[in-house]
Amino acid sequence: MKFRLLEFVIVALFTTMHLSAAVEAQHPDKRIGSKTVIGRLISYQEGDYAHVSVRSEQGREQTFFVGDEICFLALHREEVLVIEYDEIERFFPEGDGYFPALIIQSIATSVSEKRWIKNTSAKPTTVEQNECARVLRATLKPSVSV
Repeated sequence: MKFRLLEFVIVALFTTMHLSAAVEAQHPDKRIGSKTVIGRLISYQEGDYAHVSVRSEQGREQTFFVGDEICFLALHREEVLVIEYDEIERFFPEGDGYFPALIIQSIATSVSEKRWIKNTSAKPTTVEQNECARVLRATLKPSVSV
């Protein structure tokens, strides 16, 4: 009985992974453009996805999806940041369609000149990401619905 349950779980896991990869392959991101914003972190929110909001030097608020960059953001949460990002349309299966999203490509601190670059920076472990998320939750106010 235990072997059957384990077999079922493994098959379900691989099927889910395969379907997830298939959805990504069938629905690639549609890149609209790239921009840069200089500002400070003002909020952090978790739900189906994690987001941070930044208030620019001009007072405009923007919300970004976050992933591997979460630890860099937690370490530099009180600094002025230079964020390069892509405006895209991404397929979200929850909404069964494409929706606009802002995806961070690189982050630099304006004072210490530390830098995080997507796909070239060291990827934090899940434990590290959870700790970094805890730091952001504790120090930044939650944002309103994204």
